[in-house]
Amino acid sequence: MILSIDESIQRLKAEILSQDWSLSQKRVELLDTAFFSLKQRFETRKGTHAILVMAGSALDYIKKKKENSLPDAIDFIKEAMAHVVNLYEESDFNPASEEKVFQTVYSRFTMLKTKVKEEKKRSIEPKTAPVSHPLPVKAAVEETTIAQAANETGGARLQAQEMLIASLKMADAVLENKSEVEKLIHELNTSLERMDGLGITIRQLLKKLQAEKTLLSINGSTRSRPSGYA
Repeated sequence: MILSIDESIQRLKAEILSQDWSLSQKRVELLDTAFFSLKQRFETRKGTHAILVMAGSALDYIKKKKENSLPDAIDFIKEAMAHVVNLYEESDFNPASEEKVFQTVYSRFTMLKTKVKEEKKRSIEPKTAPVSHPLPVKAAVEETTIAQAANETGGARLQAQEMLIASLKMADAVLENKSEVEKLIHELNTSLERMDGLGITIRQLLKKLQAEKTLLSINGSTRSRPSGYA
């Protein structure tokens, strides 16, 4: 589809006055055609031609991003089209005035590009932000197992030590009581089964208690013999 210069200007005016700021596919195509025709018409007027190029670039951005495009892009296109219409309708061509308009539009275009870059950066940041990498399952399980084993070993050692101290105190108080000695021997044997690391110390105490038990048995047998027994 080809538009004449007048048709192209009328298309720009229609978009400037439109209250619907969302550009449909059809309206985008019409604007594309209008910009193409006007760029040919103003090819020798570099300021106006450059304004049309910038407006076309903003339109390409809207075509690509659609509803996700920044509202500032449509603002810029409307402003650029208004300047093109005014420059076209001027009775006398004024290069100084055109250069001033170009500088104004270029400044707006630079700000729009900055906003687009910032928006693009914000949309990328969540995807590239550093993330913590959890340990592989095997390594995590090994770490947990080691920690649990350390806690259990420390708890068993402390419990065995406390039992040993209690046993020693009890042994001093009840060595003459045979049944209590046997109870102590049983508890110490249980301690040996639960904590091999303290086996040497407990075995030494066990031997001592067994010796005491034997001594008590001998003494008991001696006291039970009839008098005069040779």
